[in-house]
Amino acid sequence: MKVLKGILAGGLLLLALGFASSAKADAVTLQLTQCNTVGLCNIGHIDLSTSGSGSSEVIDVAVTMNPGFGLFGNGVGNGAIGWNGTGLSGTSGVSSPFSAGTGGNFSMFGNFAFSLTGPPASGAVSSLSFQITCTNGCTTVGQVSDFAVHVINASTGLTGFDATSGAPTPEPASLLLLGTGLLAMGGIARRKLGAS
Repeated sequence: MKVLKGILAGGLLLLALGFASSAKADAVTLQLTQCNTVGLCNIGHIDLSTSGSGSSEVIDVAVTMNPGFGLFGNGVGNGAIGWNGTGLSGTSGVSSPFSAGTGGNFSMFGNFAFSLTGPPASGAVSSLSFQITCTNGCTTVGQVSDFAVHVINASTGLTGFDATSGAPTPEPASLLLLGTGLLAMGGIARRKLGAS
């Protein structure tokens, strides 16, 4: 029985150490659930995660559209993607045909402080990756409050806007690390109490 308890305690310790390196990072997937055009709802998602450290930490953004749908948008108030947040300063890693925009109004989803412009509908893409920068480094994906995306159904030509519903609520790996540590301490305490 003591051997089994030792193996369990050792396994918990290894698990805790395995998650220790990722305790700072957080990640979330946001579904594009709100739309202004019937037939264009729930057609993609946005993955957010933090990377880097200190003042160079950024929020990595990956927009992925479902098969048959695309992301596009150019012109004032007609951008490809817009977002708001706290402590944000701009973008990096934006590749052509996308470029930093000046924000604007995205249909019924309101005004966005930050945006990217992109290709016209005929050049729509199925995915886009870039980074959001923050004034003193991005400490959590929760610094971004919402997104709106200009979308097209490639087979019908139907266009409109999709948006996420609310701010991201990440589940940081640090919570998992804390829980694992508490389990390990409980196991050690139980072992010591059982030995006396």
